[in-house]
Amino acid sequence: MGNGVCTVNSMTQGICPCHISPVSYVGIFVSGAGSVNTNGLTTCNASSIAISSCGHTIIVLTQSSTVLAEGTGVHRLGDISQNCGAGIAITGSGNVNAG
Repeated sequence: MGNGVCTVNSMTQGICPCHISPVSYVGIFVSGAGSVNTNGLTTCNASSIAISSCGHTIIVLTQSSTVLAEGTGVHRLGDISQNCGAGIAITGSGNVNAG
């Protein structure tokens, strides 16, 4: 069945160790595959970027190996992202899934 596909405005969360004391962060995806939409929003793929609440840029680390958007795997609910520390996608499409 797969997991929900992430889009621009999907969220990721994690712990950022790049501060004097590590801080929890929430990130919002701000870019994706410009020519591919999921539920009317830009689909996140391996080149997507998110901005974290602690101020660092977040990149996609894991994605689908079977469902592609502009030639790279789509990022899904539960996939891993990273700024200074790892995070996990916590929101995605409720009706479009990718394995």
